Amino acid sequence: VSSVPLRAYRTKDTYIVIEAFMDHFWKNLCHVLELDHLADDPRFNSRQNRLTNRDELDRLVEEAFLKKTTDEWQALFDITEVPAGPINTLDKVFADPQILARGMVVEIDSPHTGKLKDVGNPIRMSGVDAPVYSPLSILGEHSKSILSSVLGYSQEMIDHMKEKKFI
Repeated sequence: VSSVPLRAYRTKDTYIVIEAFMDHFWKNLCHVLELDHLADDPRFNSRQNRLTNRDELDRLVEEAFLKKTTDEWQALFDITEVPAGPINTLDKVFADPQILARGMVVEIDSPHTGKLKDVGNPIRMSGVDAPVYSPLSILGEHSKSILSSVLGYSQEMIDHMKEKKFI
C-alpha cells in the first residue's frame, strides 16, 4: 500500500476503516484522535514521511483508536472531515437505514425453511423491473425437469436413472 494511514483499525468494540493519507485529512485525524502534536511531527508531516515511518505511525494510531467505540469515532469523523466507515457486523448491516431504503434486504418465502432474509441486487436501472427472488432449491428438486427439458432424456431413461439411484 502506498498510502498511510489507509486501513482498518480496531476500536474499543469493532473496527473502523480510515483513509487519511492526504495532508488535510491527516491533520483532521490527528485532531480527532487528540494527537495534534503528530500533525507537524517531522516523521509524519508529509505523505512520504508517513509512508517511511508507517510502523511507528500505525502503532500510535492503533493505540488511540482503542479509546472509543466505532460509533463514537464515526460520529466525530462525520463532523470533522475524515473519510471513515465502520466494518459492520451482519446485524448492523441488515438494520442500516440506507441498506433498507435501497431494498438491499429481501425476504424470500421458502417452502422448505419458511421466511428467509437475503441480500438484494444492488443494480438498479430505470425501466427494468425489480428482480424476483426465489428460494434455494433442495437437492434433486429440479432433476427431472432439467434431465427432460434441457438434456432431452426420455421418461424411461429418467426412471432407469432413478432406479439405479443415479438421481
